[in-house]
Amino acid sequence: MSNEDIMKDVILETAKQVAVDVYKDTTHPTAKNIGGFLGTLSGFFNHVVMYPLKKLNIKYEQKAIAFEKAMEKKFNAIPENDRVEPQLHIVGPALESLKYNIMEDDIAEMYSNLLLSDMDNKTQSLCSPAFIKIIEQLSPIDARVYKSIIDMLKQKNALPICSINFIKKSDPQLFYTIQLPKYYSEKCEKMDDFAFSASLVNLNRLGLLNFSFMQWLTDDNQYTALLQSESIKERLLFLQTKNDGDVDTYIFNKGVIEINDFSKSFARVCFRGGSVCEK
Repeated sequence: MSNEDIMKDVILETAKQVAVDVYKDTTHPTAKNIGGFLGTLSGFFNHVVMYPLKKLNIKYEQKAIAFEKAMEKKFNAIPENDRVEPQLHIVGPALESLKYNIMEDDIAEMYSNLLLSDMDNKTQSLCSPAFIKIIEQLSPIDARVYKSIIDMLKQKNALPICSINFIKKSDPQLFYTIQLPKYYSEKCEKMDDFAFSASLVNLNRLGLLNFSFMQWLTDDNQYTALLQSESIKERLLFLQTKNDGDVDTYIFNKGVIEINDFSKSFARVCFRGGSVCEK
């Protein structure tokens, strides 16, 4: 048998199995109880989108099952009068991207909330295809950092930030600039300051955060506190040792972190709530 014939047989057998699985899903009592478009969406995700990965690794199947159960629970929390049919230009790309991120809980949660927001009359108008492209460019660390900052902004209108340069004393050669602060949350508590800084830069690049060095907070203590980081001191010591003590640091500038209306919509859709998202 030729390779072409073998491939045809594999495709035919896969199609048959998908058809069987979809039939079982749509006739299963649970699927009926979920009802309507959520049941259709779950069946499509589990037996079409996730099918190749589920056959590759049992862990993917377990994640897909857990995802479906979480979606059902959240969907049932939406008042029945507020439930609307999801938009295809949101559902299709979101499920396809989710397929590659199902193992990353923080990212999968954002896709889940985006899909739910698109089925909720209160938030559907806020959903944008651009959000899918943004989530695709986020790492799990980025997701945790952004959520931490959004949580902090529920209490304040702006947060302090300062840009720090590592330079040579003998020659104003810039080694690198990092953006501080490190806003702690349970998931960011042990994160390295430099990993946190890299996430801030990426979030700013994506338009989810705005850095403004044209304005700053009146309380200088908030900026001074940002420099008392052990990882900053450790990095300086490392550079000094590597460069015979010829490296120093200084505050390059101080400013604030803010979010715009686009970011508020993204946060409301992908985190499903928060007073800062409704300001």
